[in-house]
Amino acid sequence: MARTYPHADRGDPLRYAVSWTTTGLLLLLWIPAALVATLFFLYFYLCWKYLPNLVRIFEEKPIFVIPRGDRPDDAEDIRLTTPDGLKLAAAYLKTTAQKRRGVILFGLEFGANRWSCVPYCRPLREAGYDIFTWEPRNQGESERDSNYEPLQWVTDKDVSDCQA
Repeated sequence: MARTYPHADRGDPLRYAVSWTTTGLLLLLWIPAALVATLFFLYFYLCWKYLPNLVRIFEEKPIFVIPRGDRPDDAEDIRLTTPDGLKLAAAYLKTTAQKRRGVILFGLEFGANRWSCVPYCRPLREAGYDIFTWEPRNQGESERDSNYEPLQWVTDKDVSDCQA
């Protein structure tokens, strides 16, 4: 009596070659498809979870102590005119050193006046640098623009004020 093995008769070898090829292609395509699906899910989950917080950061004004300073005796008061006609308050603080090394343009903190730079710039002035600072529109003694609400982020109006 001859012994038979169940795996001995495999039938048409071409059928099995096509079957393995199809299985291999499906496995190769499954990995990128799973990756795309995971990234798609992750994108929408992160948008749902964190986008409202990110939007708040850009839309709301922060609550913090706005620095103010007092006018030093040696400060030179300056008025600048923006391209749209607003008058901005500015100041020029000369170095206290013997030799001038350059001029530093000091951009103010959000909501601060032009004199708030004095304590920050004291070492720079002693090192030989002059300081030029200005108050953007709607801050300090600069004129107000009723159509503009300043933010803690740089806007096109801030760039225009800096160019003045």
